[in-house]
Amino acid sequence: MQEDRRRPTRRNPRWVHAVERAARLSPRTSGLGGRGEPDEAVRLMQAGLQEFRGRGGMGLVFYYRMLLARAQARAGALSEALDTLEREAGYAWAEPEKLRLRGEFLLAQDEAVESAEQCFTAAMAMAQTVSARGWELRAATSLARLWTAQGRGEAAKALLAPVYAGFDEGFGTPDLEEARTLLGALR
Repeated sequence: MQEDRRRPTRRNPRWVHAVERAARLSPRTSGLGGRGEPDEAVRLMQAGLQEFRGRGGMGLVFYYRMLLARAQARAGALSEALDTLEREAGYAWAEPEKLRLRGEFLLAQDEAVESAEQCFTAAMAMAQTVSARGWELRAATSLARLWTAQGRGEAAKALLAPVYAGFDEGFGTPDLEEARTLLGALR
C-alpha cells in the first residue's frame, strides 16, 4: 500500500507537508509570474520552516528559503523576499542562484535595473567558476531577458545562445524551455 504523501507521517513530517502544499499553491516557483495562492503559500512555507528549524533541521533550509522568497515576491512582498534571501548565509554552493533571484526581485521593484544587471552578471560568473551550468543558464536567461527588454536583442542572443548550446540533454526542463523560447523570439 502506497503512503499518502499529503498527510504528515513519520517519514513525511508536517514541515515537509507544509512546504509541499505551499509549492503546489505557488506552482511555478522559479519565476515571479504564474497563478496560485501566493499569500497562503507564504504562510505555509513560513510555518513549515519554523517547525523544521525548531526540530534542529538545517539540511535544505536554504533551498526552502529560496522557495519562500519566490512565494513572497509573487505575493507582492518584494522587500520581504529580498530580506529572506539576505538572512541566509554560508551556502556558497547556492550563491549564484541567490544573486540571480536578488536581481529578479530588484527588477520587479522597477527601481534598480543596473543593480539587477550586476547581480545577473555576477551570478553567471560565479556559476561558471564552480561549473554550475544550470545556474549559469538561469542567470544568462535572466540577463538576456533584461537586455531584450532594453532593446539589446543581439547582445542577449550572443550571451544566451552559447550557454544554451552547452546542454545536450534535459530540453524538456523549464529552464531550458524558457531559454529556447527566448532564443526563438530573438531570431
